[in-house]
Amino acid sequence: MANEVIARISLRWKMSVLYSIDTGACSFAELKRVHPTLSDHILAARLRELRREGLICKDEPSSRHPFYTTTRRGSSLLEIVRALCAWSEEEPSSPSAQGLSGRNQMTSP
Repeated sequence: MANEVIARISLRWKMSVLYSIDTGACSFAELKRVHPTLSDHILAARLRELRREGLICKDEPSSRHPFYTTTRRGSSLLEIVRALCAWSEEEPSSPSAQGLSGRNQMTSP
């Protein structure tokens, strides 16, 4: 189960696009400005995935281009991602910083 969750959120650009939408880049064009190296094809694919997973919604007013917003589910995922980022900043960056050799230090009883 954990591997499935990690695989779903770890696709390249996925969390970055979700974060950008959450912080105000709401249209396709704005997302392209924020991520200039991201192809239209990949951006469209990530937006479809985020919508399908219920992390963003697409609003299509008749008078202008569609825009995206994060859903409650998307916001709750971003809270978890932000907590992971904060955790990673608190922990030493490598096992050797804790005096570990990088091997599994757990032993069986």
